[in-house]
Amino acid sequence: MKKIIKKLQNDPKNYTLNLKLGLLYLKEKNYNSANKIFEKLITINKNRYEGYLNLSTTLAKFNKFKQSELILEKFIKNNEYNKDIISALGTLYYNKKDFNKLNLLINKYIELDKNYLLFFFKSAIHEKDNKFNEQIEFLKKTIEIKNNFWPAYEKLFNLYEKTNKISKFFEIVEDAKKIFLDNPKINYYFALCLYRKNEITLSL
Repeated sequence: MKKIIKKLQNDPKNYTLNLKLGLLYLKEKNYNSANKIFEKLITINKNRYEGYLNLSTTLAKFNKFKQSELILEKFIKNNEYNKDIISALGTLYYNKKDFNKLNLLINKYIELDKNYLLFFFKSAIHEKDNKFNEQIEFLKKTIEIKNNFWPAYEKLFNLYEKTNKISKFFEIVEDAKKIFLDNPKINYYFALCLYRKNEITLSL
């Protein structure tokens, strides 16, 4: 860190050096110093995303969600699509259940890139509206893009069980067992799936 600080004395607007210093402060949990560096990065180059993203992340860590949100919105207002920024902003909207803003964000960017989080967030909007078939389709698309994203599997397990699509439930659990070898929850869902299959067999 001392070497970086010394180099910055001769080149105070060096973006790469400032970013390295900010990340070192972040690693040491010196959040005040880190945020000052991230703010500086934005003034050095308003078109690069790292300052916005890291500043937003540290603000959210201390429950300053509105400020965190505004930082990211400022970036997307003045810059082209950036996957990391859109994912972070979508996550903020999703966590605070601001589905109106979330839906606008998704509809604007979902076709630009196969961002698995946007498909997952779209499934949440359909869940809110009790559109189960649409929710299933977007969860399946999420898994197609990122096949080790557990939250999408768990949502899909529960949805298939809830809507009595037990054969589909069994198929997706069997697929998931090959991926999530160390996840103890998979055993619960496998047991539930077998129970539901036996329940249907006994009712015939």
